[in-house]
Amino acid sequence: IMIKFNTPHFWYHPRLKGWQKCLIPLSYLYQWGAQCRHACVIPRKINLPIICIGNLVMGGAGKTPTALALASWLREKGYNVHFFTRCFGWFEHCPVSVDLQRHTSNQVGDEALLLAKAAPTWVSRDRIQGAKAAQAAGAQLLIMDDGFQNPSLFKDLSLVVVDGQQGLGNQHVFPAGPLRESLATALRRAHGIVMIGQDKYKISTLLSQLPVLSSVMHATPDSMQWLIQKPIIAFAGLGYPEKFFYSLRQHGGNLIATKEFPDHHPYTIEDLEPLIAQAEKNESWLVTTEKDMVRVPKALQSHLKVFKITLKFKSDSLLESFLKPVL
Repeated sequence: IMIKFNTPHFWYHPRLKGWQKCLIPLSYLYQWGAQCRHACVIPRKINLPIICIGNLVMGGAGKTPTALALASWLREKGYNVHFFTRCFGWFEHCPVSVDLQRHTSNQVGDEALLLAKAAPTWVSRDRIQGAKAAQAAGAQLLIMDDGFQNPSLFKDLSLVVVDGQQGLGNQHVFPAGPLRESLATALRRAHGIVMIGQDKYKISTLLSQLPVLSSVMHATPDSMQWLIQKPIIAFAGLGYPEKFFYSLRQHGGNLIATKEFPDHHPYTIEDLEPLIAQAEKNESWLVTTEKDMVRVPKALQSHLKVFKITLKFKSDSLLESFLKPVL
């Protein structure tokens, strides 16, 4: 089932206050449930190298851009890479190969549609069956976008993505904070950290037992061409939409208004017509992300601009050392 929520602001404040402290017992319960799940399941290994791109926090940290950048690097080396991600919505015919002409975000998820533009992509509720389907279709290597917290499938390499600007919030486990599980348990399963952007909160020091692969986000040249031509009204339905708005400003965009929607929000004409009218009145661009655009009704897509970004690893040699045991 698709989870839709707005990130609570107190997750990214240093201390819990008042009623927020009442959530701590629920955090212990959530953490206990996660630990029991891993203790009771023996990961199953299949004869296909699997790289998992996960994160430590609820909401987006940059997993999909990282998966796309990693796949691009591997394909340049000659590997037949497939993607694998979870099955969203009520699409029951899993595992299935994503078809951009036939499937919608409600069926396979917005991440799957983005990944499928770059390489064959599979979605499945059953991780084992999904991986086997990719293997049968000729995949030499499988990149999982998410799945770090799912113990059913053995991962040959698990990289957790951390956004240096966003950090890890108050470092409490959900629902008192943004962590999906305790740092101690997560780091025992991870093989390395992908740090996106400047490490504002010195997270690499906190995670010092793991090697860190630094990376940066860049706007694509075509996005930079139109970005500074007009003022911008931006909207996003992400776990952490402020990150998108910050990126627009960082690249020189003049934001005159922003609108936040819940994560994975399926946009309707009623949602977007007021924003389109506002953009036309102010002679501005109406801008969103690639991930959001796949959830916009096709009839309205021509009224929008998509701000495209790509991730680049700072050290190819360090990336190769990460991947060498798998390759």
